[in-house]
Amino acid sequence: MALADPREVIETTASILGDRVTRLSNGETGLSRDWILGHHRLFERHKDFEEFTHVETADPRTPNHRRRRWRLKDGAKIPTAESFGATGYVEDAIEAHAIINRLKAEGRISASTRLLVTIPSPYDILNFAVAKSDFRKVLPAYEELLISEARKIGALIPAQNLALQWDAAHEFEYLATSSPMFAEQCIESTPFSGRR
Repeated sequence: MALADPREVIETTASILGDRVTRLSNGETGLSRDWILGHHRLFERHKDFEEFTHVETADPRTPNHRRRRWRLKDGAKIPTAESFGATGYVEDAIEAHAIINRLKAEGRISASTRLLVTIPSPYDILNFAVAKSDFRKVLPAYEELLISEARKIGALIPAQNLALQWDAAHEFEYLATSSPMFAEQCIESTPFSGRR
């Protein structure tokens, strides 16, 4: 959301929608801001990745667009989930949950209102951040990283106060359109590998 921070997002949403809203998010304004592009910072700080410029040719919506991407350095080991460090989702969830709890105590939102945490799928993140040649090498660790963050959030916030959503926008675009833009990585690289 085009607002300053999680407090402003949550309070503004609550003031406009009141009891009509049952889920409130931080509007992607916290540490984990900017949806899939926000994950660039994890690759920037990772010692085993190097940045390069990718010129987009497969996406007809943005022909010749220059994108930032990262690839594994020569001789680098395949990364582990732990090697990426914190994503910011846990810290953001704790902050937003405290804001929602305050609004509940003040009677400004329903006691049944939940925090909505939305996390992109690993496919969406890697498709816009990692060299295609490294996609399958990085996918298992990144999948485990996101699942681990979701588990941490679930352990810290009571289930009755939490709604967790996996954002899978481009996967559904591929399924709906059979777009060649996504076909190469969708085949045999299904996000989350059927895990729950």
